This record gives sequence, structure tokens and C-alpha cells, in this order.
Amino acid sequence: MRALCLTVTAASLLGCPAEVPPPAPAEPWVDGQVHSVSRSDIGTVIALAKKRLAETGRASQPIYHVHVERSDMISVSHGRLPTPHDKTEEFLIFDRVKGKWQLRDIEIVRGHNIPFE
Repeated sequence: MRALCLTVTAASLLGCPAEVPPPAPAEPWVDGQVHSVSRSDIGTVIALAKKRLAETGRASQPIYHVHVERSDMISVSHGRLPTPHDKTEEFLIFDRVKGKWQLRDIEIVRGHNIPFE
């Protein structure tokens, strides 16, 4: 009986193994209003996102998703891919201003465990 209690206690302390996210795709998937921008626009935004990630010490984070909101706004998701149990997402938003793509002054982190203020 004592051995059973110790086994159950040890199992409860170990908990569930950490959920490993799937690997990032070799190329980010692109969706949204993709026909409202050129391939060059998408390439430029990806290059700008990689530059920003490198400048902030996150060069190793993959870019896995590019969403074209409209012809003058694109969001770029980076970091770990969301999983069923951890839906946290990080993304950068770029706006086209006077014909040039610019990073917004804010970076977005969204997830169910992040409080709204």
C-alpha cells in the first residue's frame, strides 16, 4: 500500500510532459488579401521582420505566418507555433506609408493567459 502511495505521489509531481510545438514551415504561409499586394511587398515585409527580430535578439525565431489584412497592412507571426494548449502568438504589424513598408511602434503578444488592460 505504501509503495502504491509513493508511486501515485511521484506521478502527480511529474505532471504531464511539456507540449512540443510543431516545427515551423520552411517558408511562412501567406493568407488574407494576398492579391492586394505584390510578391515583392511580401518579401520586403518578411525581410523587415527578420531585421527587427535580429535587432532585438530574436533572430533564431522563425517566421511562420504572413497575413495580408489589406493592401496597406500586413502582420507577421513569429516565434513558437501555437499549440492546442498554448495559443500564445507573437506578431509584428507593418503598414504601407507613402509607398514604403514601416513597422508599427507596437508588437503584439496574444494568448489566453495574458490579461487585458
